[in-house]
Amino acid sequence: MGCKDDAYMLIYMLYIHKHMETPRLSLEEIKKYLLAAKNSEKHRTLKILHQSGAELNKTINFMLSDTYMHPHNHPKEIGKENIERFRIIYGKIGVIFFEPRGTVEKCVILEKGKKDYLEVLPGVWHVPVVFSDYAICYEEMRGIYNPATKQKEFATWAPQENSVENAPYLSLLKKEAIEKASEA
Repeated sequence: MGCKDDAYMLIYMLYIHKHMETPRLSLEEIKKYLLAAKNSEKHRTLKILHQSGAELNKTINFMLSDTYMHPHNHPKEIGKENIERFRIIYGKIGVIFFEPRGTVEKCVILEKGKKDYLEVLPGVWHVPVVFSDYAICYEEMRGIYNPATKQKEFATWAPQENSVENAPYLSLLKKEAIEKASEA
């Protein structure tokens, strides 16, 4: 891209950040979804806000502190904007970024009232971890969701979800994340 294209992309990203509407939740909804997260095997649950087949995926992720998500990336697709956007609604999370072989590169902290928004570009290895007792995060990503497609590529260097290796690996990730954390 040239300078003009870069400038347009920056303006577009700033517009999205400022205008990304975060859905409102009632206290009853929060309690309902946190209870569902507590009772789920993965200790998280989604409130899906988009219609099936929609081009823009919108979800609210209710996560407990011990939830483990498999590090992943969203492969680049020509003509597609596979940018994943996070806006924290409650709590504190770290979005950990990895080098291609699994070394923690950095961690960006998202916390309500501080830095509360982050975009993850396509092809970048990452995973969110929860630093508060629970966290509620609004997420958006373009592309019609289909589990059979390669919309998400999972890291071969990290344990799969529901593995006995999850808890020790999550502990290690959180420790490394704190060491490499950035709130700016």
